[in-house]
Amino acid sequence: KLGKLSKVSDPYALLSVTGGPHDGARIGRTETLRNHLSPDWCRVFLIDCWAPGMYFPITISLYDDNGPKKDNDHNMATPSGASVQQQSAPVRPGPSDVGMGEATFELFDVLSSPGNERSVEIQSYGGRIFVHAVESLQGRSSTGSSGISGVGSSLHASSSISSHPSSSLHSSQGGSMTAPLPLPPPSLGSRMRLQIRGLDMKNVEGGLLGLNRSDCYFALEKKLIDHSSGITRWKPIYRSNHIKDSLNPYWDAFYVDAEILCNLDLDWPLRIVVLDHDKKSRHKEVGSVEVTPSAMIRHKSVDGNNADRDNAFQLNNGAGRICVLVADIIGA
Repeated sequence: KLGKLSKVSDPYALLSVTGGPHDGARIGRTETLRNHLSPDWCRVFLIDCWAPGMYFPITISLYDDNGPKKDNDHNMATPSGASVQQQSAPVRPGPSDVGMGEATFELFDVLSSPGNERSVEIQSYGGRIFVHAVESLQGRSSTGSSGISGVGSSLHASSSISSHPSSSLHSSQGGSMTAPLPLPPPSLGSRMRLQIRGLDMKNVEGGLLGLNRSDCYFALEKKLIDHSSGITRWKPIYRSNHIKDSLNPYWDAFYVDAEILCNLDLDWPLRIVVLDHDKKSRHKEVGSVEVTPSAMIRHKSVDGNNADRDNAFQLNNGAGRICVLVADIIGA
């Protein structure tokens, strides 16, 4: 933010097609991440009008969000597979938003890169944008909106002013299970309904006289695996609302498309990362735990007990517990 001392930009990204047969198509807008120069956006975009061999350049334009600020406007549930033609989020910058540069990449170059990820330099402003794209399961049996029979792809973007964000957290889970039966896999178009809460969270916000309490929110991350290159990464697919001054936060329920969540595999690795929200500086991590959709279903609280510590997941370093209140597959 130019001319504002000690202020950090609130970036979001607009995606559009800038060449080829679909030149001018608007793909969509990410959520805004407040006070962040290395944003890792949650939103996933379904591009249903691409086919192998098609020239499909995409421009990502970065903006500093100077619009009205809301307590939880950095949080956005992943849309359930909205296509290029169906994106509902605004795809134009706000009247007071300031450009932070842009970068262009070709979709096939990303799909064919190691780890299905590619970085491009932000023109004029420095820094880089990282883009991840994979073949969508939905596209394998469908026809694109342009009439082209193609595979489609899903797109995930992040940006970094300095370096690509990475993590090597280790965690364990609590609770107990006995000889579980296999769960039926979800179908294309189905969603998973989830609600979790925190119990006994570690207080990482001391404040004056140590009286403050953490303002906890969580990020649900998916493990991205490219078997051909051996590259694995964690990517956020949902961020919750944050709860002020609470070490036992009770977060809102949400829905996530089953393909975006776990590639229709209920044993796909996920990670829950709990953080302390801070309006003025970088959010502090409280703790994390690795889970799977099937484990969350089996660890649901018994008889509606919203403080079921016996079935709760244990965060690493004894930082608290995650209690699963709702974990259901909703059919297409």
